[in-house]
Amino acid sequence: MKKLVLTILGITMVMSLFSACEAKPSKETQAWIRNQQMQKQQQSAAASQPENGGSISGVVVETMNAGGYSYLNIDTGSGQVWAAVKEQPVTVGMTITVEGIMAMPDFRSETLDRTFDLIYFGSSVAPGGKAPGSMPLAEAIKQGKEHSKAPKADEFDFSGITVPSGGLRVGEIFEQKTDLKGKTVKLRGKVVKFVPQVMGKNWLHIQDGTGSQGTNDITVTTAATAAVGDIITVEGVLAVDKDFGYGYLYDLIIEEAKLSSE
Repeated sequence: MKKLVLTILGITMVMSLFSACEAKPSKETQAWIRNQQMQKQQQSAAASQPENGGSISGVVVETMNAGGYSYLNIDTGSGQVWAAVKEQPVTVGMTITVEGIMAMPDFRSETLDRTFDLIYFGSSVAPGGKAPGSMPLAEAIKQGKEHSKAPKADEFDFSGITVPSGGLRVGEIFEQKTDLKGKTVKLRGKVVKFVPQVMGKNWLHIQDGTGSQGTNDITVTTAATAAVGDIITVEGVLAVDKDFGYGYLYDLIIEEAKLSSE
C-alpha cells in the first residue's frame, strides 16, 4: 500500500513539474518569443509604410497650419499617418492624395511645439478623391484645366441681372481685384457651370454679361448647390491667383461662399 501511495505521489509530482514548465517557459524562451513578436510587428509596420517618392491617399481626419505648412492626419483605411505639405486649403473630411512623399522620423516642429514620431513631407496635394497615380500625370493636369475652363459667354442670356445692394459686377471685381483680395465680395449672376464635390466642395462658374474674355467669369466654391441657368446672389471671400496644383488654377475665386436664389 505504501509503495502504491509513493508511486502515485511520484507521478503527481512529475506531472506538476511538466505542467509548471509548460505554463512558465524559461526566461530564454520568453525572450525569444518576445523577439519574434517584435520582428513580426516591425516587418508588418515596414510593409504598410509608403515608399519615399510615392504617395499617401485617404481621408483627412485632422489638420493644422503652421510655419507655412499644412499638417494633415490622414486615415488611409489601414491606419492614420501624418503628412505635411506647403500650406493648402485642406479641410477635415476631404479625400486627398499627397504626392512625392519623404519620410521624416522623430520630426520636431517648433511652431507647433510638437514632435512627430513619423511624418511624410509631400511635394503636392492632388485635388479630389481620385489619386493622380491612378492616371497619367498629363491626363490629371488636362482634367484639372478642363475643370477650370469657363464656358463661352455667348451661350447664355444675361439680360435682367441687376447688381445686389452693396455688391459689384463681375467685370468690376476683376478691375478691383488687387484692392479686393482677401475681402468679402458680393455679386449677382447666372450659373454657367456646376461641378459637384471636388475637394469636398461644389464649384460654380458665375457670369453676368460684364467683362471681356478672361475677365467675365468668376469661380465660386460653396457647400450649397445650384443648377446651370440659375440666377443667384453670391457672397464670400475673394482669393487671387489661386493654384491648387494639377491644372486647377484660377485668376479669381470666391471661397466658402453663401448663395441665395432669385
